[in-house]
Amino acid sequence: MSLKVIPPREGKSPNYTIRGSYLGISVDRSAGTPKKAVAERELKKLEIAIERGEFPEKPKQQALTFLSAAVAYMKAGRSRHYVGKLIQHFGETELSAIDQAAIQTDMSALGRFLVTKKEPDIASFKTPNIRNVLVTGPYFHDGSQETLWDVVDHYNKGAGLQDPYLDQDIQPLALTESDIDDLVAFMAALTSPNYKEQGATELARQRAISKTTRPQRDTARAFAPKPPRRVPTARSWSAQYHLRGR
Repeated sequence: MSLKVIPPREGKSPNYTIRGSYLGISVDRSAGTPKKAVAERELKKLEIAIERGEFPEKPKQQALTFLSAAVAYMKAGRSRHYVGKLIQHFGETELSAIDQAAIQTDMSALGRFLVTKKEPDIASFKTPNIRNVLVTGPYFHDGSQETLWDVVDHYNKGAGLQDPYLDQDIQPLALTESDIDDLVAFMAALTSPNYKEQGATELARQRAISKTTRPQRDTARAFAPKPPRRVPTARSWSAQYHLRGR
């Protein structure tokens, strides 16, 4: 049975009806017009839609929100320790929008959590290797550091950032300017021959910037007395024991 246009019935809708089946798909719907020629064109459009798999239209899924994901997470018996604060941040925000937040807003600090939606991944990041690092800037998860000198300066000053997810035992490195230049030179030496010319140009650019702009440099902190380390708890000793495979 093919699709046909059925004339309007007296006392009913003035519009033609498209009825029948095509490629196994049953149809019984208004053509939305009282004109036969227009109704026949609608029939052809409908056949094309069926051939393309566009009819019948699939019901749109309701967009998942952070709140709905968080509720499901807690119903599964997972820890609620951080969930409350995160709900305050995201609420009914759609998860797709949060994925964009991973690269476009300060929420990028939540790290892999924005991708996996798993609590242990809060503020965790995939650590890349340093092969070709010279030509893959800007640096850090948010692209906030322009040069390798900025990166080394950041770590050279050690702790000091008010971030609850940072290890409290981060220590200043006390690297001299010569040490920093050597470390950058080492990383630059890891550039593939395929990027030799690009790497040379980029190194010259970054070096020029480092001569005038070093926003992360804090010599006083880098050479300050190192803060005392925390006394390891039984739990931390246990974690180290297992991590070392003993």
